[in-house]
Amino acid sequence: MITIEELDERKIQVAERLIKKFTESGLGLMYQDPECDKYSFVEETRVECQSRLSICKSICCKLPFALSRQDVEEGTIRWEFGRPYLIKHGSDGYCFHLNRETYRCDVHEKRPVPCRGFNCRENGKWKVWMDYELKILNEQLPETIDKGNRKLYHMG
Repeated sequence: MITIEELDERKIQVAERLIKKFTESGLGLMYQDPECDKYSFVEETRVECQSRLSICKSICCKLPFALSRQDVEEGTIRWEFGRPYLIKHGSDGYCFHLNRETYRCDVHEKRPVPCRGFNCRENGKWKVWMDYELKILNEQLPETIDKGNRKLYHMG
């Protein structure tokens, strides 16, 4: 026989193992945490994109992220069927909403918070530029993103 405390501890251990297994399997849904209203988001980043598009080719539009409840309920932003509520990407690895000819967003006014707040100039996780001012791209980043996306989105 075990005590209630021992039973509770075992339940916690089993739950942690199940969560880890579930996460590693790539199943389940993703969600944005914390959430905030995207239309009143005050930390919107201002980056001069137009002169950089020929170099970066909108690499930020390859980054994976979870949508907010607001994005999902509005119904404009598409998400991955197999990975609710992860932003939908095409087979080329780019966001579904990116215009492939202009490298501009087709849903710019309704874009999610991660798009509004992404700062390619200085970002701890995704170092886009080796030198922002000289427009020198981090040439390792595209392959890093593509490799991660192939695993995350279960692409070939």
